[in-house]
Amino acid sequence: MAEGKSKSEKKYSEKSLAEKYNEILSNKENFKVTPKHVNALAPIWFIVTMFCTFYLGQFCVAPVVHASYELSASTEYVLYGISYWAFAQLVMNWYCIRNVGSIYRNTARVVEKNDNHVHISEVNGSNKGQNYATKDRSEENEKSLENNDGENAGSLVWKRSRGDGQIYAVKMPASGANNPDHGHSVGLCPEQPVMYSYWSWKPCLICQYNVPPRTHHCPLCKACILKRDHHCYFTGRCIGLNNQRHFIVFAFWAFFACTLSVIYTLFYTYIMISHLGQLSWTDILVPVTFVRWCLGYTGFYHVILYFVVNNLAFFMIVTFRYVKFQLIFIRKGVTAFEYDYRIKIQNTNSFHKELKSVFGDHWYLNFIFPCHNIFPLRQNALDWPNIKQ
Repeated sequence: MAEGKSKSEKKYSEKSLAEKYNEILSNKENFKVTPKHVNALAPIWFIVTMFCTFYLGQFCVAPVVHASYELSASTEYVLYGISYWAFAQLVMNWYCIRNVGSIYRNTARVVEKNDNHVHISEVNGSNKGQNYATKDRSEENEKSLENNDGENAGSLVWKRSRGDGQIYAVKMPASGANNPDHGHSVGLCPEQPVMYSYWSWKPCLICQYNVPPRTHHCPLCKACILKRDHHCYFTGRCIGLNNQRHFIVFAFWAFFACTLSVIYTLFYTYIMISHLGQLSWTDILVPVTFVRWCLGYTGFYHVILYFVVNNLAFFMIVTFRYVKFQLIFIRKGVTAFEYDYRIKIQNTNSFHKELKSVFGDHWYLNFIFPCHNIFPLRQNALDWPNIKQ
């Protein structure tokens, strides 16, 4: 083994530097961007952009704009106060999204045999210590789920019929479950799908627990999320039952802050062009600003400024879209998952009750301060009595 290893190392060392680079560059796996990479980098990207925006806005852009238009001290204080407030709201709700989780951990629910649900012990073979998917199988399901697009894939395979989308088909593992038709373990039979209604409790083959309706497994959070809406890459967390309120408030203030920053920057650019003659409108394009900086026509902070502003324009569009669709989902009483897969919902709640089900009592106060501890949610996240099936 040592000899073989030394030969391979010797062979590699004999390659030229160009050959080594070509070997690395020719391997596509080295450059494949996965959801895990995005989930790790997107929060850093967002936070760095927000802090750069705050610093450049307070110390570079705003003073020039205020001085050029000769604003009064009281007006300046108000504008600075609004920007500080928006930034504080962003930080608080970003933190709450990450720390107020919606992970389902209760595994003690018992379901009758004649019910449409299947209790975990029935799937396990009545031994509480056993799992209906072995550790290896669970890891296989997790890997299969990560390598496929969509909410669930691979061995988990939630098959949905487009249109009503009311039926799930779960491929149960070939070991651990009892086959009532043959009177012996499924381990002696091929893997077979088991059907579940969308509004029933269903087994998660990765967490190996029964989970309530509207609960879905996230391969990035590695957990089942109550009332899972979607995974937010900018916060690195799933949006679900408990942190949806914080996500909506976060998206609202992010849109407001991005819009305010872009408007300020447009005024700043106009002033720098018409009054001082230091910039041109083409400087809004980052490559142009970078070239002008290299030639000594502008400062490096302008390169940073317009790079940040281009990011802000992107965030402004994204956050507006999220606010818009979240309001649509609340009005319809659905999640993003149910909206995308056209799952029919007959929700008996009014729009006002749905607002309370997402934000708690006095929902508007959440836009001033995070209220998850003051006004907890009252909705039943296990059985959803407001949904007509």
